[in-house]
Amino acid sequence: DWRVRQAAAQALGGMGEQVPMERWLTLLAHADWRVRQAAAQALGGMGEQVPEAGVQALIAALADTDSDVRQAVVQAIRRIHAPAVAFRRLANEATSALLGDVPGEIFMAFVEERFAEAIGDMRKPPPHLMQHLYGLLNWPHWQVQVRAVEALGKIRRGIPDAVIETLRQNWRVREPRSVWVAVDDALAEILSADTLEDTA
Repeated sequence: DWRVRQAAAQALGGMGEQVPMERWLTLLAHADWRVRQAAAQALGGMGEQVPEAGVQALIAALADTDSDVRQAVVQAIRRIHAPAVAFRRLANEATSALLGDVPGEIFMAFVEERFAEAIGDMRKPPPHLMQHLYGLLNWPHWQVQVRAVEALGKIRRGIPDAVIETLRQNWRVREPRSVWVAVDDALAEILSADTLEDTA
């Protein structure tokens, strides 16, 4: 239940450095936006006690799809006195985009999520788009991975065996849980489509 996890994130904030950073990373990637928001707020409440890994996780969370989470992340970055670090990263990504280079992971996460959704809405995407979609399965931001997996679940047919096997073998060991739950759902769709074709 998201309410329990939200309350847990808030309670963990009072424990400060005693909470392992892996726990915060898991909460920042929870499927429910309210839990991610609470985790960002709790990290912000820790102030300068947040270790470097936490600072980097908050900066990466600027790519979150939910505006309330992004707002909580911005406030947390201010509270832990790391806006200069975040600004440098965003400025570097923006500069790259303005100079015609590929923007960084934060800006591109928004683009790639929409791209994956658009591919998933096509009945039979062309091979070059499917190749791009397969590449998004390893994107650094978890929400892009979820959108890519969801797109595969919508497309269902024509997914190469190698991609299916990669999902089956490697994804269960990955965090966050949101990604591999999406993989389970997509595999159910893909494999049921294959079964239907085999029996037809």
